[in-house]
Amino acid sequence: MLESSRKPYRVIATRPREQNARWIQRIQSAGLQAVDLPLMEIVPVQSDSDKQAVRNSVLCLDEYDIAIFVSQNAVVHALGWIEDYWPQFPSRLQCLAIGKKTFECLASQLDKCFGLTVHQHFPSSVALTSEELLESKLLADVEGKKIIIFRGVGGRDAIRDELKKKGAGVDYCELYQREVSQSSAQVLAELSIQLERDIVPVFSGQSLQNLFDLVSNNQEIDWSMLQIIVPSQRVKKMASDL
Repeated sequence: MLESSRKPYRVIATRPREQNARWIQRIQSAGLQAVDLPLMEIVPVQSDSDKQAVRNSVLCLDEYDIAIFVSQNAVVHALGWIEDYWPQFPSRLQCLAIGKKTFECLASQLDKCFGLTVHQHFPSSVALTSEELLESKLLADVEGKKIIIFRGVGGRDAIRDELKKKGAGVDYCELYQREVSQSSAQVLAELSIQLERDIVPVFSGQSLQNLFDLVSNNQEIDWSMLQIIVPSQRVKKMASDL
């Protein structure tokens, strides 16, 4: 168990509400205390035009060579749509996932929805970040290929822009929106932050920004001393800048 001189570390659990319960269980199984503080809610796209855009992308799925899933949320929402419109998963579509958990989630969903094994649509390696994916041999030669990226509304364009430079045709399928959790501000206000023992893992730049927006109104605490764990060098720099 990680332990300070007085009390064990306390982990502020910041995953979206749908994923936070399992994350809290893992924290507690390691002998640590956990606080439920989801920093965002994942909401499916709502407007008729956004839903139609998703539907159009899914109906044309067999025209693509590669599908990139940027998160577990992208997997769950995408496979829900695909299962509705495809009795069989498009046979030539190669699937790439960013992050080990996204990879595991996609493998599980393909098996659950279509009875496919991991080897039927996955490459052998897993990229932990979008930067690693772009540098991998999986996307070294994509000239003339059609690629679809399943993601939420907005976000970074680094993958699309780099793949276009390599000659690929790239489309987004934006499945959900990220909203600030309405309950988080109240939970944080009632939480007595202890800088020497509280640790805050964040899993995206958006979560980090939401955290900053929530804490910046409280000037009583030196937030620069808060212990934050980040998923990548990009988010590390963002945290340092904030």
